[in-house]
Amino acid sequence: MTREILLARRLLEAVVDPDAPLAAVEAAGVELAEVSLRLGRPGGRLPVDTFEGLAAEDLSLSAWLLLLEGCAAGEPEMPHAILEALYLGYSDAALRFRLVQGALAHPDTRERYSAALKSQPEPDSIEYLPDSWPRQRLAALANLAKSGEAEEAIGVEQALQELVLYLLQDGSDAARALAAAAVAPDDAWRRPAHAVAARVVRTADPDLSGYGLPFGRARI
Repeated sequence: MTREILLARRLLEAVVDPDAPLAAVEAAGVELAEVSLRLGRPGGRLPVDTFEGLAAEDLSLSAWLLLLEGCAAGEPEMPHAILEALYLGYSDAALRFRLVQGALAHPDTRERYSAALKSQPEPDSIEYLPDSWPRQRLAALANLAKSGEAEEAIGVEQALQELVLYLLQDGSDAARALAAAAVAPDDAWRRPAHAVAARVVRTADPDLSGYGLPFGRARI
């Protein structure tokens, strides 16, 4: 565990503890802000130089979300393995959405996608999109679908629909590009997610001129 997170783990958990008294939460928040200031990050954010050596079980989901949603440009992105473990470990849709949204909200991730989409605004495959944990999740589903096992194929259909809905709800450039690329290939297991995306996108943007622009090649 990194020195910064080791020092602040108690405070992180206290700040996000839903059962803690308000006074205790406020006191932990003040102390966390002081630790952040001493470590060179004013504003109450905990600077993380590396996530090396950390595993999903080292912090609660709420503490991980606090770190994920507070990342700044130039700071390391949360490891895919941690995000994957958290996503698969919790079935709550609101929490899963926050993991997807938080992963794509990192300033460095957004910058990578912005640069990529200038040359390929309507991606028809995730191969053309930069690395990110949601992209890795989509690739994992594709590999699972190719396994040929009927029971798993049904599972990936549902998993893809769920993930595409999170991406559509996020609505960022990166999220919409990933959703479009995920439903563009004409594979049987992708068709239910394609139908879901078509209803949402055509309702929001019938002309595919704004929100729906990345879905041109997906034939929404």
